Amino acid sequence: NKQLENMKKQEQRKEEELLQVNLDLSGKKEALKEMKTREMSLQHTMEKLNQDWELKLSAKELDISHKHQQLSLLNNKLEQSEEKIKLLESNVTKLNQTTEKWKKVMMLLLCKCLM
Repeated sequence: NKQLENMKKQEQRKEEELLQVNLDLSGKKEALKEMKTREMSLQHTMEKLNQDWELKLSAKELDISHKHQQLSLLNNKLEQSEEKIKLLESNVTKLNQTTEKWKKVMMLLLCKCLM
């Protein structure tokens, strides 16, 4: 009789241990599901951040390209302006020379008229 009671107690303990193992296992399964859900959420967040950064980078590259084009245009305009200034300086020099020649001619004519 006592032996039967001991066997029942052992069997009951084994059942309790098995229940505990099953509870632990189901808790671990639930924790694993939560971890997988978090991992997927983080993965999605990382992909979104990556897309955002790629868009920002692309926009910056376009902005830099546009500014480079503007700078190139300004450089071309500056070169053209410098060429125009040189041409104007040359024209002013020629005009000054012509003016000097006409002054001499006028002086000679004036001198001849006065004689």
